[in-house]
Amino acid sequence: MLNSLKSGNRLRVDFAKNPQKIEIPNLLQLQQNSYKNFLMVDEENRSEAGIEKVFKSIFPLHDAQNRFTLDYINSEVGKPKYDVNESMVRGLTYSIPLKINVKLTLWELDEKTGEKIGVKNIKEQAIFIREIPLMTDRTSFVVNGVERVVVNQLHRSPGVIFKEEEAATVSNKLIYTGQIIPNRGSWLYFEYDAKDVLYVRINKRRKVPATILLRALGYTKEDIIKLFYPIVNIKVKNNKFLRVFKAEDFTGRVEFDLIDDKGNLIIASGKRLTERKAKALADGGLKLVEYPVELLMERHTASSIYDPNSGEAFKTDSESIKLLRQTEQIDDENDLCAIRIYKVMRPGEPVTADAAKEFVRKLFFDPERYDLTKVGRMKMNHKLGVTVPEYVTVLTYEDIIKTIQYLIKVKSGHGHIDDRDHLGNRRIRSIGELLANELHNGLVKMQKAIRDKMTTLSGSLEELMPHDLIMSKMITSTITEFFTSGQLSQFMDQTNPLSEVTHKRRLSALGEGGLVKERAGFEVRDVHPTHYGRICPVETPEGQNIGLINTLSTYSKVNDLGFIETPYKRVVNGLVTDEIEYFTATQEEGKTIAPGSTKLDKHGKIADTLIEGRIDGEIMMVESSKVELIDISSQMVMGVAASLIPFLEHDDANRALMGSNMMRQAVPLLKPQAPIVGTGLEKIIARDSWSVIKAGRAGVVEKTDATNIYIKGEDENGAFIDQYLLRKNQRTNNNTTFGQRNLVKEGQAVEKGQVIADGPSMDNGELAIGINATVAFMPWNGYNYEDAIVLSQRLIKEDAFTSVHIYEKEIEARELKHGNEEITKDLPGVKSESIDHLDESGIVKIGTYLKPGMIMVGKVTPKGEIKPTPEERLLRAIFGEKAGHVINKSMYCPASMEGTVVDIKVFTKKGYEKDDRSVKSMELEKSKLDIEHHDRLLMLDREEILKINSLLSKNKIAKDVELGDVTFNKGDLVTEEQLQSINRFAMKKLVASYENAISREYNNIKEHFIR
Repeated sequence: MLNSLKSGNRLRVDFAKNPQKIEIPNLLQLQQNSYKNFLMVDEENRSEAGIEKVFKSIFPLHDAQNRFTLDYINSEVGKPKYDVNESMVRGLTYSIPLKINVKLTLWELDEKTGEKIGVKNIKEQAIFIREIPLMTDRTSFVVNGVERVVVNQLHRSPGVIFKEEEAATVSNKLIYTGQIIPNRGSWLYFEYDAKDVLYVRINKRRKVPATILLRALGYTKEDIIKLFYPIVNIKVKNNKFLRVFKAEDFTGRVEFDLIDDKGNLIIASGKRLTERKAKALADGGLKLVEYPVELLMERHTASSIYDPNSGEAFKTDSESIKLLRQTEQIDDENDLCAIRIYKVMRPGEPVTADAAKEFVRKLFFDPERYDLTKVGRMKMNHKLGVTVPEYVTVLTYEDIIKTIQYLIKVKSGHGHIDDRDHLGNRRIRSIGELLANELHNGLVKMQKAIRDKMTTLSGSLEELMPHDLIMSKMITSTITEFFTSGQLSQFMDQTNPLSEVTHKRRLSALGEGGLVKERAGFEVRDVHPTHYGRICPVETPEGQNIGLINTLSTYSKVNDLGFIETPYKRVVNGLVTDEIEYFTATQEEGKTIAPGSTKLDKHGKIADTLIEGRIDGEIMMVESSKVELIDISSQMVMGVAASLIPFLEHDDANRALMGSNMMRQAVPLLKPQAPIVGTGLEKIIARDSWSVIKAGRAGVVEKTDATNIYIKGEDENGAFIDQYLLRKNQRTNNNTTFGQRNLVKEGQAVEKGQVIADGPSMDNGELAIGINATVAFMPWNGYNYEDAIVLSQRLIKEDAFTSVHIYEKEIEARELKHGNEEITKDLPGVKSESIDHLDESGIVKIGTYLKPGMIMVGKVTPKGEIKPTPEERLLRAIFGEKAGHVINKSMYCPASMEGTVVDIKVFTKKGYEKDDRSVKSMELEKSKLDIEHHDRLLMLDREEILKINSLLSKNKIAKDVELGDVTFNKGDLVTEEQLQSINRFAMKKLVASYENAISREYNNIKEHFIR
């Protein structure tokens, strides 16, 4: 089936069996949305996420004596001081200022009790915290003049997870463990040892019996027995043991003869008792049944029994119960168990019982120290069957009890073992969440410093202001470290647009709170069935990071909880509907899914009765009537880079991996060509890479040159002229060239979304990382032996594989102890012909062709304090103080470099006099900006006239008006041609003849353009 489609500015033919019904989502939306949710500049409800949530988790702060309280009101972010390009040129960080408004409340205290009796004073103040790096339109960050990317982290989801492992000490013995993993706070491990005794560890410290933790939480031995052991109530009547009949306890296969208290057989052992029949027996009056004596053997009494007639007593023997047998016999066990946990966590420190209890409480039940997050609470509720509200993100006693109970079920074979590599147990932390965590860490340090300062304050507090307490150094250092040296903040790969896009879609299992590559095993690196449609199975590094660095699949999205979703179409009775739904790996479980290449009839129904399908990652033959979902596209499995390979299904997996990685290394060519045979992803990468320029609104090209495009048009708001600025010859991080090429001419009509300028490695709005060369697979006189390639000389002559690279060299002239360094052309011991290409200031001229060994910038450095020789004294006497007193420290062109100088930037430190070259450079820059400003003013003037003419030509004149020789009568429509011949002074008179509403609109237009 052939489907024509527009790809960039080119018409393509789609040969897919089932045409795509859904547009590939924005490839960079994960990073964009995550940072937007963190910053929340324009959002009304800012308290639920981002910066607001972080600050509200720390404030308010109180001093120990309750003398004052520091409250957080709100936060404000300003505008960036420099734009992106200027920040890169100046070597600055593209950032916005973050301020917080805080309130300091001074309390009036009762002198006797020390309690608050009123407010003494309230002081509000706006405090500058720090500059927060701002994400650019390209979803990168400019830090110290360099573009960086914060990679998404794929890490273990908070919640509870149950595992089984082989015992290290006993062969063929399985050890069962349960882990409660918070987002912030202490990890809790429950594990059985080789003797099947249950222990608990906190943060991988020394293990203690699980009952120690339960006793520290306040449970008695009797409570623990009731929680973890089934209790059967037995009555003794007429020398018979009778058990209370409850329908739910006896449903299923009966383990002993059911005989009522009168000796009648109700049902024989071994037979099945249905739920309905059991309920009927209970409703029919069956209250008690005989309990066989042999079943009482080896059972323990749940509570002590005392016979008042005989005086006999049966004491509870809790010590023989396995779960409790490690609990020590101590007097005040609950207090001493808390102390024991404290000593495990902080060995050697003395502690009281109350302090130990408070320590245990803060470990798991204090929101400041422990946070499961909404995700962790949701997973805990789902796994353990508890109904704790989502806003409770600390542990509850019920969570701990249910975890132990579920672990007991797992050991007995009734519980479900979790797969830690399942994408239901792994989630993505993108830039917004990572930055919020760093901000929180900095605020915690600041919180401690504020509290320390509060305790040291004494005397009168009347002069105290909020800024005296808040020290933002901790936040500054934390965020600076995250962006400059953090493992997830990386130098952006800018070799070509594909490498840039894939870098921003990368998922890393490394980083803070993640895995360590030296200890990561095979299982975590391997492709998992839940990766289908979510994580690309092909694109990953070939080195030691293989499997730890991955890429999102083409159609995948990340939901609000951080889990990866993939789209499917609904299938009803074999009919494929247009209803599209996104599913996480957990939601997909149990669903029958057909592949995207499934053959459909003309009505959209699955043609075959028996087809291949997937159920829980297993591929099997299924009936078409049982299919619930179908893949949205065959491309959904792969990532962006792998999807660029045509006929990928015929490629070996290892070679596809190499191809995906090597496409990112292709440098932009001088004459790029879009592929003849593409996959449809070329236009998508061009769309989302921000390398091309697209028309924001439809119109006609008013003016165009190498650096600007002006498009004139008209919409519901009237006439407009849009300006598009083209970037030229900019150096990328990988020293390739970023330049945009104009694709339109003056007078050409353009549509909304049409590509009007190509970027590097682009051809008419499509990715073009190579050329369409004819290739022959044949031996040629032995020249192409093994991996050698023979090239046509014409390819070289026509610059088919020529690429332009821009290298930046930097030199500084500094102030030293024994004098100042100087940029100069006057270099000691250098021939005059070696400095002919330098200007008067000693800097190479733009356009000079440099070869290895040529001087790029002349610099001299004063010698140290050395006693001059007689010869040097003579030279100084003849030529002055300078001669022989300096040494040549010029910057030379390195051996590996040869090319033309395209630009020079000279920066002078503030407060120092600028040299001639710096002044000249500034004048050139100023004249260039003046020309651009003049052109823009002309276009604004033109746009103003267009808007006014459009307004007046659509409305009738309200009263007669005479303009020179021309008279317009009431009710006339003035044409645009007539309006163009009227000068500005006559225009005011004409506008006065219109209705007041039109005059007001005219004045609004004038005011808008004056501003």
